[in-house]
Amino acid sequence: MEKEKNDIVIDENNKHFNYRSAGILQIENSFLFKQSVDKLADLEIIGGKVKFHESAYHAIIREFKEELGINIKVEKLFKVMDHEVKTANESWQQIIVIFKVSSSDLNVSKIPKEFSLHKKDELKHLNIQPNVFKNANSKIYMRDNF
Repeated sequence: MEKEKNDIVIDENNKHFNYRSAGILQIENSFLFKQSVDKLADLEIIGGKVKFHESAYHAIIREFKEELGINIKVEKLFKVMDHEVKTANESWQQIIVIFKVSSSDLNVSKIPKEFSLHKKDELKHLNIQPNVFKNANSKIYMRDNF
């Protein structure tokens, strides 16, 4: 989790906090995910850190443009999640604002190799971080690992 200029991040010793925005893009009966770069998950919901003077809404639009080169439409708020990840030496806590998004720009045949589509019935069996699908319910606020 690399820090970029103006990211909303607090680092103290081996404890880290950040404010993130993420987007769930559904294409027919499948959802688009990014392959995880860490060992704690197989897949990640597409998104990134919110920057100072930026809203979570604008951050997710920027993230999809940076990562996939596409324009998206933010459809609605899906979840707000307190997410915690711990290893033997470090811990991360995040507040993640997760939106349902759509795009008419995405060409499925040209999805970069680090992204993949997964059907809805597969989601509960995949190691997704944060996993908003495992115990999905209608609540807007969700927490894990606390």
